[in-house]
Amino acid sequence: MVQSKGFVPFILSALRIMVCIFFALLILVPILWVVLSSFRLTKDFLTAKPTLIPPTFTLEHYVALFNRLNVLRYIWNTIVYAVSRTAGNVLFCSMAAYAFGRIKFKGKNILFTLILATMMIPFQVLLVPSYLIIHYLGWIDTYAGLIVPGLAGVFGVFMIRGFFLKLPAELEDAGRIDGLREFGIFFRIMLPQCVPVLVTLTVFTLNGCWNDLLWPLLVTTSNEMRTLTIGIVSFIGLNTTSYGPAMAGAAISMLPIFIMFMFGQKYFVEGIATTGLK
Repeated sequence: MVQSKGFVPFILSALRIMVCIFFALLILVPILWVVLSSFRLTKDFLTAKPTLIPPTFTLEHYVALFNRLNVLRYIWNTIVYAVSRTAGNVLFCSMAAYAFGRIKFKGKNILFTLILATMMIPFQVLLVPSYLIIHYLGWIDTYAGLIVPGLAGVFGVFMIRGFFLKLPAELEDAGRIDGLREFGIFFRIMLPQCVPVLVTLTVFTLNGCWNDLLWPLLVTTSNEMRTLTIGIVSFIGLNTTSYGPAMAGAAISMLPIFIMFMFGQKYFVEGIATTGLK
């Protein structure tokens, strides 16, 4: 009887491990396929039975990528676009979240509900009015047109507000006793307490902007303003597809996000766990 009781938890633990391995493979195998395929010979893409590990490794696709595209310029545009939008989201969303979470004013809950309701509107619905505004401002094919419309988001306000609500009021009282005003309390006391959720928002926003295709494709018209994702898509044509250079571009595009997540993993997991998103 004792052995049977010990056998059941062992089976359940083994099943949990198998499920985790299964989902891990679902995520990792496509990534490994992209990275390894960037070193695959062109003729090996069309074989009847392709293998995960290429039979022969080559750097020809990376050479073709840099020869056909101004990759360094595309990477720079992507960095400016992603970092600027991410910094704006972290700053402005945290300020709005602090106001909705810690400051008392009339109509706060109604205003927050209205703002939260905009999350139900698909981004595609807002594309035309957003584009028209950018066009009237003369920001087409500029960094301002790329960056300004995404400097704040409802999701970031919602996520950080939940974190601010959990902080004790004694922190604000201590700041006021020391003579700090509202901005001083926010920047010097409350914001440093929110490092996990800020890192989480940074990872989400930076990943979304780095891989964004639709908005940069819409508001940029010259090669000097294109981002890396647009460059990768240029290898996918209506009749032919250059699989090798596209895989090489995708591998280069994944590297910064992978490095960022590895360094911020501790805060990322903690931020999700403490904001009720787990």
